[in-house]
Amino acid sequence: MDAANVHTYVRRITMFEIYATDVRYDDNQLWVIKFRGRAFLWHQVRCMVAVLFLIGKGLESPDVIDKLLDTNKIPRKPQYIMASEVPLVLQSCDFENIKFMCSTDSGKTLHAHLVNECQSYQLQAAIFQEAILNCGPQLHGAANMFSRINFQ
Repeated sequence: MDAANVHTYVRRITMFEIYATDVRYDDNQLWVIKFRGRAFLWHQVRCMVAVLFLIGKGLESPDVIDKLLDTNKIPRKPQYIMASEVPLVLQSCDFENIKFMCSTDSGKTLHAHLVNECQSYQLQAAIFQEAILNCGPQLHGAANMFSRINFQ
């Protein structure tokens, strides 16, 4: 963050939702945190999500949000570890008086690219899942599966 050029830490969140999706992997449920606001600071979303995760884990009380929003009591960014950027997706940005346009061909190309990427990641996930299943017996004291193979 360019703290030298930031003169106020007051930001306005105009919409905030948290909801579960239909997507699951093993016992893990995919959740969506959706919000709208103006003039977000660098890594602000990661900081907000980190606090929500701390509350969810019981490491912070829900009233910590009200405390953090009181800039008279806490005039600077509190120190804690940011949430990982890996599961966070910037879905869209809106700008006043600007309308971005995308041609039909570009939309189709983007869709095809995303489908291809999704299939690639699904394949990689299946490969890792198979590797996890195959290394399981070694973790439980079974003989090394390679000990039966003669490499001569």
